[in-house]
Amino acid sequence: MANSSYLRLGFVGALLLAGSTMALADGTNIKGVITSRDGANMTVTGQDGTKTVITITDTTNVQQVEGSLGVRKDSEPATALIDGLPVSVDVVQNGTETDATAVKFKASDLKTAQMVQAGVAQEDAKLQSQVSANAANEADLRNHVANMDNYTSVADTTVLFAVNSTALSPAAKSALQAISAKAKATNGYLVSVQGFTDSSGNAAYNQKLSDERAAAVTAYLLQIGNIKPYRMLSPAAMSQSNPVGSNETASGKAENRRVTVNVLVSKGLQGL
Repeated sequence: MANSSYLRLGFVGALLLAGSTMALADGTNIKGVITSRDGANMTVTGQDGTKTVITITDTTNVQQVEGSLGVRKDSEPATALIDGLPVSVDVVQNGTETDATAVKFKASDLKTAQMVQAGVAQEDAKLQSQVSANAANEADLRNHVANMDNYTSVADTTVLFAVNSTALSPAAKSALQAISAKAKATNGYLVSVQGFTDSSGNAAYNQKLSDERAAAVTAYLLQIGNIKPYRMLSPAAMSQSNPVGSNETASGKAENRRVTVNVLVSKGLQGL
């Protein structure tokens, strides 16, 4: 019986999609899950994916059944027909409209659908709250960036890299953890990251290498240092510019293979 019902439902769905006006036989039973409600109309989706739009009328008998045999039946308002509820619907054709004469569902299924709906509503509320918070944080950061001349560095660190490397050494990780702690203890902070190379290599290679070093430091600050993303300024790839040591010596080149991290705050907060 179930297989013949789904075959019949699939055939009807195909006709509807094709624009057919063929009527369903009175007493046709449709089984599926309510996937949407729009006023008096509900969409029931069968196991084969067929969707049927069914109208709830003033005379529709909505019943909640209990027990494996469904012996106990309680009348329910049409508002009980919510998204996610498995239902069995007896329908008749009323012109182009498919009307429900009776809708049955299990009490346990209604409880589950209500719990799911409540959970979805809660998650939606959390998401909306997070979206609002992110929008506020982004607006705040844009305002900070527009006024960078009004910011000063209150803490900084420099981490060094091996030749052609973007890997963070144990000493670098320790320094980044320390600067993260200082940043999070500072009111209204921003974090600036700049990557550099020595003069070895061509311009294109050095630009790429300095960008990758800055990205590695930024990722560590976000993931391990737990710096909030909206507190991070976009990392800058400075290539071999602004050397702090001589590129004519090995020791000078070692100093230039670096990433600098600065914790910035408003001069107003510092009384400057």
